[in-house]
Amino acid sequence: MKIPKPTKIFKNVNVQLLIFLVLFLNVKFIVKVLAIIFMIAGTRNFKFGFSLKNSRLPLFYLFIILLELIKYLFVVRNYSLDYSLIFSLGILQWALCLLSIHYLKLHIDRDNAGKTHDTIRAFFILNFLVSLFFLAILIIHPIWLTFWGHGADITFNNPSAGDTILGISFDTSTVNSTINCLGLIYFLYKKDYTFCLLNILTIVLCTSNATFFLTLAILVLMIFTVREKKLRIYTLIYSLIFLLLYFSISPKNRTYIRNYFIQLYVVSKNPNQQQVADTLTYHFRRGDSTIVVKRIVEALPDSAYNYSNGRLGKAFSNFLSFSDFRRNDSGYMIVPEFIYNTKPGKLISFMQTYFYLRSSIPHFFFGAGIGNFSSKLAFRASGVNALGSYPEKYRYTSADFKYNHLRSYLYYYHSDASKHSVMNYPFSVYNQVLGEYGIAGAILFIIFYLGYFASKLNRLSYGRYMIIILLGFFLMEYWFESLSLIVIFELFMLLNIKEGRGISVPPSSAHP
Repeated sequence: MKIPKPTKIFKNVNVQLLIFLVLFLNVKFIVKVLAIIFMIAGTRNFKFGFSLKNSRLPLFYLFIILLELIKYLFVVRNYSLDYSLIFSLGILQWALCLLSIHYLKLHIDRDNAGKTHDTIRAFFILNFLVSLFFLAILIIHPIWLTFWGHGADITFNNPSAGDTILGISFDTSTVNSTINCLGLIYFLYKKDYTFCLLNILTIVLCTSNATFFLTLAILVLMIFTVREKKLRIYTLIYSLIFLLLYFSISPKNRTYIRNYFIQLYVVSKNPNQQQVADTLTYHFRRGDSTIVVKRIVEALPDSAYNYSNGRLGKAFSNFLSFSDFRRNDSGYMIVPEFIYNTKPGKLISFMQTYFYLRSSIPHFFFGAGIGNFSSKLAFRASGVNALGSYPEKYRYTSADFKYNHLRSYLYYYHSDASKHSVMNYPFSVYNQVLGEYGIAGAILFIIFYLGYFASKLNRLSYGRYMIIILLGFFLMEYWFESLSLIVIFELFMLLNIKEGRGISVPPSSAHP
């Protein structure tokens, strides 16, 4: 394994592109805006090249903006100051997505593939160094991590220790791990094995169980589907390294996964389970909106974790049953408490979205509108201090959001720490697109975003696998609003499309 010299890598980078990536991926929205200003000052080229046939960029961002403008005027028709601000911020976020991919496209078309490759390598070197920085703080002086919102009592041996390993975006460890997953796929195809190892180490340190399983799944798929023998062998090798490191570094996460599912599907059926309910009340703006959330503290006997195939069979049957959902007088779905305790919150959130869409024809076709059902923006604007802050005097919470995903989120957030998991929170691109943009938005997403890349499938190598795993990552977060993973995904995809024209890709590895 040849270790690249950092001086050689950084000598050939596109400095403008690297600076843009570092700034635009930053968790602070104001820093992202500064990145766009930097972009505008550096290029002043706004020829997007939109076309129904052979469009230079995906038409999705343009069409979703147009859809929401029409909905705002004729469907949502909420012209209050509070919601108008929400709507404007939502449109701005989609506009930033469009400007970002436009800028990436400009640089990829202008530079040779080797220069873009070195820029990507430089980015991942910086990201790895920042990850090591947070690891050092965790080991040497974890109290400093409180500056980034972590508990003062966290240690290296804590099951949540991986949450502290932030990357160059300074966003959550989930962002760090998913970006490195894409990097792993890319560097495997590039036969850049040192960087493969850096990617694996970062993913392992982040201890994201969801990212681990999705990454492992895509590596297994590559082992069985790629055509090049050498690539299959190295994918197998790094899959084994990945497994070994993950189970060595994060044994407590294995215990967490086991106990989580046992509690959901087995312990819930145990009559010896003891529960104490504590009622918490949350007041929103002007005191006119109240949500009551029950906090469950569970005392479980050791015998609760003994299970049989028969009990697991019954638990699986329960997992698929949602017959206990009912509506209140206002028409909103009520989730019984035992459902929260016996099913993953993510699944519950999808069912809430499903029931909302079928509640009326306008909901089905158009959704609730920007910030009205399930999005990072909706959480921020509600004032619950989740996914970012928001000016108190402009706080806004729609009823559709309050009685669906906000209620579910608060239930798990104010429950035992074992419930604080990506498997329980409603964050998902699918919830956002369907809940806020309806079937119309989903069609635009499928045809004009996924379809844009799928139409170039014959040019793609590693891009094929990135599309697949991105669909899995969409279960985890509101990625279009985060403006992080999506940016790296689009960078890789645009580069792969260019390489698929015969630029810098050996024929033997051009296709899986």
